[in-house]
Amino acid sequence: MGLITLYVFLGIRIVNEADRLVVLTFGNYNRVLGPGLQFHFPVVEEIYAAENVSNIRTFVLPTNMLTKDENIVDVELNVQYTISDLKKYALNVEDPEITIRQATESALRHVVGGSIMDDALTTGRELIAQEVRGRLQNYLDRYSTGLEVLIVNIEDSSPPNQVQEAFDDVIKAREDEVRARNEAETNANG
Repeated sequence: MGLITLYVFLGIRIVNEADRLVVLTFGNYNRVLGPGLQFHFPVVEEIYAAENVSNIRTFVLPTNMLTKDENIVDVELNVQYTISDLKKYALNVEDPEITIRQATESALRHVVGGSIMDDALTTGRELIAQEVRGRLQNYLDRYSTGLEVLIVNIEDSSPPNQVQEAFDDVIKAREDEVRARNEAETNANG
């Protein structure tokens, strides 16, 4: 009687509202246990805990990239994602958090590597973020991670600190060119 009581006691789990437990029976997927007082059969069943499954998760990826026109750009990318398929999340990938980081870096390198420096620094940032999101979701789907990318945002993009001063000079020269052209047109029209 004592062994049965111990066995039942070892199989009882209290699952928090935001958490879920994935249950494997003899190594095969069986079910997902939701919040509340739950029971599983120890020894026969193995459980994997997934915490905060409904939360939106965020990470920031600061890195430097080589552009199509062979310039280096420092990029800081913010990614928000959530778990879309708990079974895939718990069973298909050893460490989904590392996987999404590596897939994000790969997608970002591919997209920025196909863009010119001006697009990465100014006008094309939104388009680059959209392309990275699409490519990243494609990677995650191929890996069957059970993750869904919600938002990809380029927080900051700039030339490396070593060339920032030269880059600022180029921007100032472009502004001077536009100003001089506008003044010439004003004089010609006057």
